[in-house]
Order: sequence, then structure tokens, then C-alpha cells
Amino acid sequence: MLNFAGYFKALFDQQSLKCINQSGKYMKFLHIISLSSLLLLLFSCGKKEAMNLSTPDSAASMANVDGLFTLLKPEETGVSFSNDLVEDEHYNCVFFESIYNGAGCAVLDVNNDDLLDLFFVSNQGKDKLYLNKGNFKFEDISASAGIEGGAEWSAGVTIADVNADGYDDIYISCHLKEDPELRRNKLYVNQKNLSFKEEAKAYGLDDSGYSIHAAFFDYDVDGDLDVLVINQPMVINEYQKTRCPDGQSIQLTPVPEYRKQSLHRHHEGSRPFKHCIYAQYSDWRYFK
Repeated sequence: MLNFAGYFKALFDQQSLKCINQSGKYMKFLHIISLSSLLLLLFSCGKKEAMNLSTPDSAASMANVDGLFTLLKPEETGVSFSNDLVEDEHYNCVFFESIYNGAGCAVLDVNNDDLLDLFFVSNQGKDKLYLNKGNFKFEDISASAGIEGGAEWSAGVTIADVNADGYDDIYISCHLKEDPELRRNKLYVNQKNLSFKEEAKAYGLDDSGYSIHAAFFDYDVDGDLDVLVINQPMVINEYQKTRCPDGQSIQLTPVPEYRKQSLHRHHEGSRPFKHCIYAQYSDWRYFK
């Protein structure tokens, strides 16, 4: 087998400085490097046998080809989530450019047992929470935990200990729907018994601004978590598309204030959060 490492070392030691310093030979140097790289690629590919991915055993072998990861089937783990979208005459990529933005996922420790649990957001279906039972086995506790959601279009999910009680809470960003009540973000507060209570309004975090994600951090360094809510207009400029009365044509109207970024401050350990600072979406200035 060729010693490519030694070849490249010798090539650089003997030729690099000479070729680089002599402009007339610089292109020759690049050609040598390109040819050597091609030969290395061909020799590397030649060592691997062709693999038929049509069989389950071959697909599993490919998943573990580098010895780093092993693909586990839903039947083994209990995790079978799928974010399925159904377009119709109203919800489609013509009227809503962000319909295929996708949805969020997160890891958290629901019951502080040092096992990481899984949370998946569904745009049109039910959100899912899988409790880690150990050894890559998970239990779907979505319904009993009270986190499946409703008719809203869920987008991003953020995990934070919002009330500083030592347990992870779940904040869901809601998007897309025209009805502002269906765009109100949700805060699921951990009840410490494998269940959650939705309390976004009580905490002042039921933002209705077409949110796609949020980030909790201590903005004013007072020891309390604050949150920056990221909102995405349907059209990425200062206008939005609306249907005309004839139902066929589209007109542009200014983007209202609630469609822009917002920061919620947690004041002196109390609730609710205070909605106090906006940011322009168009040029990504976070505060004004």
C-alpha cells in the first residue's frame, strides 16, 4: 500500500517553498496537489466494497460504518414521532412561505433522574414527550403530561427552568395562524409529577407575534431569566400578504408591531414577565 502520508510530507518539504516563490511554477505545484488528491480519493474508494442498501442488514451496517453511531429502530426505542404536513387551499407555500420551516425538538430531564428525555414539536399534529426509561428505551407520556397542544401551529421549543424550582419547563413558540389567540406561545410549567401546567399568560409569556423560537438568558444580570422571542413575518420585509375580497388576488399591507422581535424581562423574581423592548426584524437590530 502506498505511503501517502510520507509522499505528501516529502512533496511539501521539497517542492512547496520553491514552487510558491517562483510564480512560473506555481500552477505546476497546484496541478501536482490536485493529481495527488485525486489518486488518494481513488485508492480510498477502491478499498470499500459495494453495499446494497435495499436490505435492512445492509442499511444498518451503513449506519454504523464508522463505528460511532448505531441506527436504532422505533420498535426498539419507542420513539416514532413524525412531523407530517398536509397542504390545502389555505395553508400552502403560496400563501405561507414559512410553512416548511419545520418544527423544533429538545432534550430535557422531566423528573430529575439524570436521564435525558425527548420533546418533539408538531406543526399540525400533537406535540410529543418521550420519557427516558434507560438503555435507549422511551415511553410516550405526551397525553398524561398535558403537553400535546391544540389547534395552534407550534414551531420552536425552548427548555428552561423558568420559575427556578430546579425542574425543566417547556416554552413553545407558536406561528403561522391568522387568529392571534392561536399564535399565543405556551409555557408548560413542570409540576414535578411527570405532568405540566400551561401558564404562559400567568407569566406574561403568551406572546402572539408569529414566533418561531425563543432564547432564555439573564439580560439585565439580576439573577432572573429573561427571554428573547424571535418572530418571523410571513414575508421577510416590512409588508405582509393578505387576500383581497375576491379571494383570488393578493395585496400588501404594512407589518404590524407584534410581528417584530420582543424581549420579556423577568423583574425581581416576580411574575409576570414584562414585555418591554422591541427589535426591528428587517435589519436585525435587537433593541431600539
